[in-house]
Amino acid sequence: AVLKRKCERNPDNIGFRLQLARHYLAARKPKEMNAVIDEVLRNPDRYENVYLTAGDFFVRFGRLDRAIAIYDQGAEKDPRRLSDYDNKKAQVLSMQGKFDEAFRLVEKTLARDPNNSVATALRGALRLKSRDHGEIAAAAADFEEIGRAHV
Repeated sequence: AVLKRKCERNPDNIGFRLQLARHYLAARKPKEMNAVIDEVLRNPDRYENVYLTAGDFFVRFGRLDRAIAIYDQGAEKDPRRLSDYDNKKAQVLSMQGKFDEAFRLVEKTLARDPNNSVATALRGALRLKSRDHGEIAAAAADFEEIGRAHV
């Protein structure tokens, strides 16, 4: 009841909505949790970074397929932030063990946005997983590139 009132009194505060969704998750009420998140997603102009925030919510609780779906929705509805959504999606794909798919997505992001340091770091981390000496050397080059960009 307290969280519902906080949401009613602060309709533009996504944090309170996510607290309510987390409460429903803990109470094993997935229908109510999904209703809260769906309401947030129906009002993307009301909340800043709504798709990234909602996707991250599901990542925290291991609902990785739902997170990817929300990042895809964000990429479709907010294409100017496409690289941000693709970086998040690549991270989740990596968490799922889908390293090749994550690598292809990161490469696509870097083709579109070559100075994206997050995508460069992701590519380096994914290259380290290969255990191939050439890929490990390329990963080192990725990390050096990030270092040069931030000096």
